[in-house]
Amino acid sequence: SFISITAVGLYSNYKLLMDICRTFINQIFNNMYHSVGNLVAKESIEKIYSVYKVTMLLNFWLYSMFTIVLYIIIPPFITVWIGSQYLMGHAVLIILVITFYERGMRNSISTVKTTAGIFHEDRYAPLCQAAINLIVSIILVQFIGIAGIFIGTLISSLMVPFWTTPYLVYRKVFNKPLRYYYRQYLYYGAIGIGAYAVAYTASYWMPSDTLLMLIFKAIVCMVVVNIIYIMVLCRTEEFKYLLGIMKNAYSLLI
Repeated sequence: SFISITAVGLYSNYKLLMDICRTFINQIFNNMYHSVGNLVAKESIEKIYSVYKVTMLLNFWLYSMFTIVLYIIIPPFITVWIGSQYLMGHAVLIILVITFYERGMRNSISTVKTTAGIFHEDRYAPLCQAAINLIVSIILVQFIGIAGIFIGTLISSLMVPFWTTPYLVYRKVFNKPLRYYYRQYLYYGAIGIGAYAVAYTASYWMPSDTLLMLIFKAIVCMVVVNIIYIMVLCRTEEFKYLLGIMKNAYSLLI
């Protein structure tokens, strides 16, 4: 009731592209639920924690890579696809990709929470999140339009599940200080920002006026991001674990 139907239509184009990426990534993580559940039920805390750190790395790798590509590719893609008149403000795109990344980065910690059966302790969290979302969105939409709705969604996520989910998992499952989670979260975030800066610089001068060139630009961004991540993270135990899984999978295929 606060914004036009046209604005909702513009947003649907952005949402479509992000949902495609989210669906692709979720297909990978959906297959991990049973494995994580078995770990929580049978293995030691240290084993559960070590595997969780691997899934967090994979989670960061995929979601940050797609966040960077979406941020760089969406505006020229929509321009080529349906025209520049269907573009939304740049601030809206920033908020949408940050929300996409924030939601995605909760996958690994939410998986442990769900498989560990932690539901009763935060039963009121969704209600609090919905209330904050509604109040902030209604206030901001009157001043900054549709961007205010997306900001309300992001703020509600940061104020509730961003804190409650890791708190419960680290206290009840890992028995470790919560600062470990946010320290790793900030570390990955810094790496992602650096990768974005390099990918943006590498693709800035590339033409984006045809679909073929956009695909090539997206590939270049992905290659640059992956090279940076490999260079920075190759010595970590989590990366070595993932590399071992990939080698085993490749050996089975051949």
